[in-house]
Amino acid sequence: MCAVRQVAVAVVGFSGGDIEQNNGIGKSCFCSRFVRPAFDDYETVKGSLSSCISEADFLQREVNRCHFLYFAPTTKEQVEFHVVEQTTLIEDTTLRPFSEAAKYSDRATRLSLRSDGKVAFTSRDHIGISTASDTKWFPSELFEKVGIKGFICVFDPTLDERAMKDQVTMVCDLITNIQSKKLKIPVVLAVSKSDKIEHAGCVGVTCARDTARQYSIPIVYTSAHENMNVTETFLFLASLILKKSHSHIYSCTADTADYVTAMENHRQKLQALDKNYNQLLATVVKGLYVTWSFFKGRLVGKIEYEDFKYVFGMKQAKVAFKMRLLLAALRTSSKLLKSLTEGTTYTSLKRLTVMRDLLLDHEDIGNVDYSLYKEMNQYRCSRYRSFSTGDEQAIDEILMLLKDMTSPSLDRRDMQSSSPHCTEQLAEHITSHHESGGDTEDSCPTISGQEKSGMSVGGNIPDDEQALLCYPGL
Repeated sequence: MCAVRQVAVAVVGFSGGDIEQNNGIGKSCFCSRFVRPAFDDYETVKGSLSSCISEADFLQREVNRCHFLYFAPTTKEQVEFHVVEQTTLIEDTTLRPFSEAAKYSDRATRLSLRSDGKVAFTSRDHIGISTASDTKWFPSELFEKVGIKGFICVFDPTLDERAMKDQVTMVCDLITNIQSKKLKIPVVLAVSKSDKIEHAGCVGVTCARDTARQYSIPIVYTSAHENMNVTETFLFLASLILKKSHSHIYSCTADTADYVTAMENHRQKLQALDKNYNQLLATVVKGLYVTWSFFKGRLVGKIEYEDFKYVFGMKQAKVAFKMRLLLAALRTSSKLLKSLTEGTTYTSLKRLTVMRDLLLDHEDIGNVDYSLYKEMNQYRCSRYRSFSTGDEQAIDEILMLLKDMTSPSLDRRDMQSSSPHCTEQLAEHITSHHESGGDTEDSCPTISGQEKSGMSVGGNIPDDEQALLCYPGL
């Protein structure tokens, strides 16, 4: 087994007062996502990675009066990465850069760095509050004596025309400075914010591709927010640095394909994660008796759940559960919905109102709130979601019902008058869905008496109606 090798890497890119005031080009997000690849870990810091800081913060150990930030060491594939981001820090009252004599393209491409007393940067909100137990010191000896061995140059394809020209000029200066050094220092061009690119032929993608060709350097399409090719870019750079001494990581290359192919590969990867997790939910969530607090305890350790949560986060895992809960409500209540054409209108609508209230009072669905519809609709419309044809149609009907029930223009008193039209459409669809071979109540599991007593689904509902609605097979 090979020993862990330390590698110092610098992340550079378009930098300056104007661009840093407008959320930058994504260098900090790129570095932060690498050291915090899990979605929930990254979400806690992504909103406070701005380069605008106070003068007091500029003096703190995390900054240490330097225009570069050091991120905590991260080990991947037996390589310990020590990452610095070369930036331009802005004083938050004057919106002007703190004093720095050297030109950015010159200081950002230095191979030797030193800053005694500097510690790892987490986020702007964490400056000055790090404790002794979680402090990671900047390894001045590594960066001064061994030096930086590789560069990742971040390129933002979403800038306007004027800023794009300035970015291309600065990136060309950076790459020229790196390639002019006597040592052959590898550099990779990382196109950031790929999830926000409208199409492959946009100006930003073209400029990035042309720049990479001009200097004969590899180009990788990335997205820090979606964790697309972030870790792979660092591993790819490490393979270029250590290809002789660490040939075992040479195969760990990033997706250097064209933009269309890279995005399609990423989409397929995320779709597979979503499909696997939803298949797991479909086998377990069969009735309204299950709650998220109970259910997630049984998911811990299951690879489909852990992978989904790692990439999409706990909140999205619960949203997917809510969607399955609504689908389960339709399956469980199929007999009730069919009875709209068999029983009296009064009884049918009364029972449907009970089902509606039961759903909305469920602890994992929430009360009547338009945010529930927006949350479900956002999940439904994501390009990474994949549902069966039957579920897709049922989900669309659920969303239509939720929109009518939770619209800001309606209050709870208006819902009774608006429910007949909506529920008749819903009943007609669900009836046809079940007659055409969709999920049936026979596929739903039974539930033990102990679980019945331990998981109330809430609401002042008559026992016979609650049994009909909640327990499969009745």
